[in-house]
Amino acid sequence: MNRVTETESKLVGEVTAHGLAFSEVDYPAHFHMSAHRHAAPQLVLILCGSVEHQVQSHRHCFSEQTGGLVAADESHSDLFMTHTRAFHVSFVDSAHNELAEACQSQAFHRNHVGTKLLGSIYRGYQSPDKYTPAMLESLTFELLVHLQRQPVDAHIGERPQWLDRARELLHEEFSDALRLADIARRVGVHPAHLTKAFRQRFGMSVGEYVRQLRIARSRHLLEVSDMSIGQIALETGFADQGHFTRTFRKYTGLTPRSCRGMRD
Repeated sequence: MNRVTETESKLVGEVTAHGLAFSEVDYPAHFHMSAHRHAAPQLVLILCGSVEHQVQSHRHCFSEQTGGLVAADESHSDLFMTHTRAFHVSFVDSAHNELAEACQSQAFHRNHVGTKLLGSIYRGYQSPDKYTPAMLESLTFELLVHLQRQPVDAHIGERPQWLDRARELLHEEFSDALRLADIARRVGVHPAHLTKAFRQRFGMSVGEYVRQLRIARSRHLLEVSDMSIGQIALETGFADQGHFTRTFRKYTGLTPRSCRGMRD
């Protein structure tokens, strides 16, 4: 994994066309965007990486080549599990605002037509010429019309309830010594089936997901609490401070001490 030491998102590039803004943004691993709202609807395509998107009590995990539409004025938060690059389409002052605002928030799985159209929009964004603004506007309009005509696919495909429950258990107990067999037993599936389904849906193994949760939680505690580094290591499920320091540095490019120093 590439080491990412940035603590804020970074705008890679932006194009505006007919009241639409198309932007490419990098987010560092374990970057947390607290609850916020957008004044206008926004379409998002994940180009690489993985992000937890939370709306009220509902969580969605978006990985490479999935995405969705975030409605205007909908409060949500995002936790970037790994270094993530995303492509955004924002309705700044577009003639299509009314159509966009009529669309409900929803998620697109890999084979969803929304994902495919966003992919086409992104490819046009990457290779601009004099026809690019018209093409980007046309494809965006086509996507909005499709979303209006089709039922909302809010759960990224046909995700079984047991898979949602497995992920909930990981969030509730990530600091404990979780065993794959125990999680599988509690959700009623074979461990091999859990392993395969989890990786297909969330883009990483169960073990990697737990490590990402532990690192994200520990980074948050380093930034906002006065707990010692040793206390944080135990609180987030690491065997000892040395193990915590090695793992934290591997995933963030920082030592816990240097991360804490950045808040001053």
